[in-house]
Amino acid sequence: MGFEQKFWKDILTYDEIKYLRKYKIGVIGSRCIAELLWRLGIGCIRYVGDHLTGWDAFLDPSIPVDETDSYDVLEQRTEGTDIYSYMYPDDIRRFKRQLRGVDMVVAHRHIRESAVVSRELGVPFMPDIISTFLPDGVEYESVRTPETNLNNPLVYTLTCSLQVAEIFRILTGNGMPVLAPDAMVVDLKQPGYIRYIKLKVEED
Repeated sequence: MGFEQKFWKDILTYDEIKYLRKYKIGVIGSRCIAELLWRLGIGCIRYVGDHLTGWDAFLDPSIPVDETDSYDVLEQRTEGTDIYSYMYPDDIRRFKRQLRGVDMVVAHRHIRESAVVSRELGVPFMPDIISTFLPDGVEYESVRTPETNLNNPLVYTLTCSLQVAEIFRILTGNGMPVLAPDAMVVDLKQPGYIRYIKLKVEED
């Protein structure tokens, strides 16, 4: 039994696991999400990184401390998932070229730019909250997003896990994802650590 089959035991069939290999996901500034997508068995990850700090390593256990104070480059892990790592460019046209061909974008940094590029590419977009913005639906720039407190390592890792679960739903059709203006946020004060909210759409 391969790694992915162990990961998805009793959830996906072998053919469904192989089906995940066809997808390409753009990830901006979250090594934790890229790690989870690799474990999920996604065929291609296009990772756009930034400058790493010690705080990033504190939040994200997948970042070695000795890699801080340098540029965030995600290396190829194993055969089966192609990982392409880029530095975030100053030119949004270059940014769009980096993400061309992906099926979905999830961003924890450069969020507004990522939202614009995703819409121009015609692919779903997920910011640093648990909600997906469809290219023909509510625009990210038109809503007020809540404080997420992703500086808390527990909130951060729970948010990443739930976001990858949502990506899994979108790609496989296994369950209904949360679509904007509906959203979820991690709230450690709630009994189940999740709070369901409705994003407020700002009037022009």
